[in-house]
Amino acid sequence: MRKLFARPESLPLLLIGIAFAAGALESHFFLDPVYLLDSTSLYMEGSLLALGMTFVIVSGNIDLSVASQLALVACSVAKMIQAGMPVPAAALLGIMLGAALGAINGLLV
Repeated sequence: MRKLFARPESLPLLLIGIAFAAGALESHFFLDPVYLLDSTSLYMEGSLLALGMTFVIVSGNIDLSVASQLALVACSVAKMIQAGMPVPAAALLGIMLGAALGAINGLLV
């Protein structure tokens, strides 16, 4: 048992596996691909934000402005789409805006 937890990332992996198995045993709808996609699509923005923040925190910088930048880019893309811009163009401009804000923030930090 000691060998199993020799690496720090093995315990969360084991707990995720147990949670997934428990969900599959409790409901036969749990393993349905449509359900899995619907339930995970709600958390996609937060997951991407957490992934980026992981690198920021690991490098020793604590930066709380990333969430506000995400909100600004999301609102900007929504306004562009509302104004009639095609979705792919608005998404590309949103990515460019987010990259520019990140670069400015990185230079300031």
